Amino acid sequence: MRNVSFFDPAFVGVPAAVVGLLFIVLVGTRLLPSRGAEGRDGGAYSRVYRLELEIAPDGPLVGKDIEVAGFATASDFELVSWQRTDGSNVERASGVLQARDRLAFVAATDGVAGLWSKAGLVPRCELRFPSLDRTAAAERFNDSLVESVIAKANPAAGRLVRDIPVEDSFEADIQLVGVSRDSAPTGALDEVEIRPGDVVALEVAPAFFFAERRQEQFSLTKRLPGVALARTKRATLALAITGAMVLLAAFGIMSMLNAALLAVAAMLITGCITYRAALKSVELETLLVLASAIGLEAAITASGLSQAIGAFMAHLAGDSPYVALAVVFLGAIVMTNLITNSAAAAFMFPIALAVATTLQVNFMPFVIVLMLGTSYAFINPAGYQTNLMVYVPGGYTFGDFARIGIPLTVLMGVIAVLLAPLVFAF
Repeated sequence: MRNVSFFDPAFVGVPAAVVGLLFIVLVGTRLLPSRGAEGRDGGAYSRVYRLELEIAPDGPLVGKDIEVAGFATASDFELVSWQRTDGSNVERASGVLQARDRLAFVAATDGVAGLWSKAGLVPRCELRFPSLDRTAAAERFNDSLVESVIAKANPAAGRLVRDIPVEDSFEADIQLVGVSRDSAPTGALDEVEIRPGDVVALEVAPAFFFAERRQEQFSLTKRLPGVALARTKRATLALAITGAMVLLAAFGIMSMLNAALLAVAAMLITGCITYRAALKSVELETLLVLASAIGLEAAITASGLSQAIGAFMAHLAGDSPYVALAVVFLGAIVMTNLITNSAAAAFMFPIALAVATTLQVNFMPFVIVLMLGTSYAFINPAGYQTNLMVYVPGGYTFGDFARIGIPLTVLMGVIAVLLAPLVFAF
């Protein structure tokens, strides 16, 4: 055996990825039902907002048309108004976005979150609420998007948005993003009269939650989870550090672990990430699963279970290493859809090694197939984190994942089993 180099999996993984993408585009879209916000049940998804945002002068949307910007067609929001700073309407078919253009949308809650966090869009600076907190706000990426109900004591109650009294210091105020009632208001937000009981979407600084702890002005405040503004100020520097990390590991200058540790140190020193954000990114559950997987792998190897299972799988394969590869791939697929991919890899590795040893063939094709097989958690929505990320927003069911995941897994398995021995001969 030899160490797996940085690019070894790419010789099989890249062709498999290309074929998989073509399958999803050409076939998968026909297998999956179309379920937008209307396909979800209850709660926040049924609330509809009118929200108004503007184009950031230094943002990536300046000079683009609404189709390229992603505003022309969407399932969870609709563009209802597009105006220049002088109030003139823009022709959608031929217009291009300019700095400070005002865009009004009607959107469900998740649509509000997506638009608020979209790079190049910012809330209109004129739409503000007074804040109990008098400290200046930090950088905007620290802000949160919340849903709140207007309380009777709120000084904005009974006033038009344009007449709401605010402080001279813009940094001390709360940014109004959208308003929702029984249905979204039809007029411009400037002309909307705020009433007690209205639900508003607000961009707030961290100090808001302490200042409003008694719920005097806003009641039933709820932070929208998983929604955050991208911190783009040091994006170029972060990209350079990440690229350097990949190159150092790819060309064998240092191990992936050392390169990653060096990159993290560089990110912290240059301010690309804060110590608090770095600590929050550590997932203790994942670390515990990895530690348990290592213990499980050690137990399987030491007890002789891996050799027994490997011998059984080799018996199923007979004298054909291709069949053995297929059996290992199938085992990896079953395990990775039942447990995490890390635990599946730790479980299957000694078994794959035992199969290759029994057949007296090169272990490298088995390594590649094992790496790919434990990454193809397409069938179970709980098989991998990204599955769960789209599970609820897409309105999918377990059957949807099985409907597209089973044929996609079979296709990936055929490619991996046939291609791995061609690149890394038995």
